[in-house]
Amino acid sequence: MLALEDARMIADLIKRDTPLRKLNLSTNQLDADCAALISNSLIYNKNLQLLDISKNLLGDFGVYLLLTPLIRKNLQE
Repeated sequence: MLALEDARMIADLIKRDTPLRKLNLSTNQLDADCAALISNSLIYNKNLQLLDISKNLLGDFGVYLLLTPLIRKNLQE
């Protein structure tokens, strides 16, 4: 289980555009607050190709938060 502070650290690593290509965050009880932190960092990352967020507590709003920056990023390319 990841806490909000853990999600903040993961978001910081994603934002740094590390060479990480796959990130498995499944079954970590991530909620919409965690999704908000992670989603903002996805805009800056060009290497991450797979983000597994299955079996979490995101809800519709958390999924929306994660998808929105990815859709905007793809529209700009």
